Amino acid sequence: MADSALSQTPEELPAFTLVQQIKEGGYSAKLLTKEQRQQCVLFLRTIGSSYASLAQFLAVSEKTIQRDVGEIRARNQADPPSEELTRRLIGEYFTWMDVHHINLVRIGQDKSASMEVRVVAETNAARLKDAMMARLQSLGYLPQQSRSINEEQHKSRQPNDGPRIVIVRASGEETGAGGDARGG
Repeated sequence: MADSALSQTPEELPAFTLVQQIKEGGYSAKLLTKEQRQQCVLFLRTIGSSYASLAQFLAVSEKTIQRDVGEIRARNQADPPSEELTRRLIGEYFTWMDVHHINLVRIGQDKSASMEVRVVAETNAARLKDAMMARLQSLGYLPQQSRSINEEQHKSRQPNDGPRIVIVRASGEETGAGGDARGG
């Protein structure tokens, strides 16, 4: 397996495999191409390796590691702001949040988990969903107006008012039907 992995081109060889081969002594860090070294730097930085430990492991100077990190950052610059990028990032964010919500609900329903773990998971699932709704409001995907309309309606109601159904149109005009003599 090691021979077939090392016969791949640098672009095809995963950083994990390179790092594993170097650790096992099956490949010398001194033989890495710049691209391979930068793959290893990126991989090892994501798992918390310092510049000093990278330099030692990859048999180069810390200055070389600093240059590699600078070049990696330059290559990975974010796309310029655009509506398409914004929508994509928001979609990814909510997909990620939804996955976490589902996992929390699953833990909350797991009969083998302790009651404490289940309660904490369900509570956090509800908090996460609430945070997602707040985020949707702050991004303009859900109206923020509904909360203030409902609060105003609540304050203006009299204790003897019956049930009231309120329909709020996009223009902000409201129509209603319900149990008071005002017709609304």
